[in-house]
Amino acid sequence: MLRPLTALTAVLLLAGCDSNRAAEQELFEDEALFSAVAGITETEEEPYTVGARDASDWRIGPAYLNRVTLLQLPAPNPVRLGQAVSFLVDTQGLPGGLRLYVLLEDPDTGNVDLFPIADPNANQPGAQQPGFYPFSISARQIALGGVGLYRVVLLDGTSGIVTFGDIEVTN
Repeated sequence: MLRPLTALTAVLLLAGCDSNRAAEQELFEDEALFSAVAGITETEEEPYTVGARDASDWRIGPAYLNRVTLLQLPAPNPVRLGQAVSFLVDTQGLPGGLRLYVLLEDPDTGNVDLFPIADPNANQPGAQQPGFYPFSISARQIALGGVGLYRVVLLDGTSGIVTFGDIEVTN
């Protein structure tokens, strides 16, 4: 009789962990979409270095811990309008791969929404398989509204937010 009770307790504990992780992921996604776009993690591309860090940038969502690692943060940041921003992701494989979006205000509605970055290098459908996935995207594709500070969001194929951070685009 003790074993079934122990198994039931373990199942309930695991369900509670999944529930907590789902709630944590939801809070993380709310932060990505609704917190102020402010501050950047400063990076240099050549040689790759990380300077001042913004603690809210480029964290991995709770649902993706131990499944995704940012091996290289987006660099350079800040980035000039004519440059590309590059970074490297290591994944254990995610449904639908990975795709970059930018958080922008829709000029027609005034609503803030995620828009896919049009650069072909912003989409890694192969990330359904484990491996290293480089991203290199034109700053012009991020800064559709001109120079300024932009929230960039990395989603998996199920629209789950894997990570997010702010990138400053300058002249």
